[in-house]
Amino acid sequence: SEVFVIVNGEELEAILAQDDGSFQATTILTEGENVLTTYARDAAGNESQLSRAYKIVLDTEAPPLDITKPTADQTIQGRSEQNLQVTGITDPGVKVTVNGQLTYAKQDGAFSYNFRLQEGKNDLEFIVTDAAGNVTEEKLSVIFQL
Repeated sequence: SEVFVIVNGEELEAILAQDDGSFQATTILTEGENVLTTYARDAAGNESQLSRAYKIVLDTEAPPLDITKPTADQTIQGRSEQNLQVTGITDPGVKVTVNGQLTYAKQDGAFSYNFRLQEGKNDLEFIVTDAAGNVTEEKLSVIFQL
């Protein structure tokens, strides 16, 4: 039988199925959602029904990262400010680590993390990872004075 693969409404060249019915096709996906369906035609010209639609998402873009608090090289003073709430915006639901400590962005993309400052220079490393494994990293430092 010949197998026909349809990607985003475009039919690929027919593929000859193996004796066991298996087949393999290669295609180039577009960024974002791709819809894939298949059908087969035997030597007598009988066609199968269209398969269910498979949605495949291609995501090659790193998630955005906007750190809203603190700002780079900011000086923070006073014991009452030693527990710093770090805040930012990224894509909804992505994994965010601040100096290796895990948090997740909410549905609106906002995230926050409480960080206890040490006197002097404090380095903050942000790593944002989306479901596809794309990563954005940013580092900044703040100065804490008692």
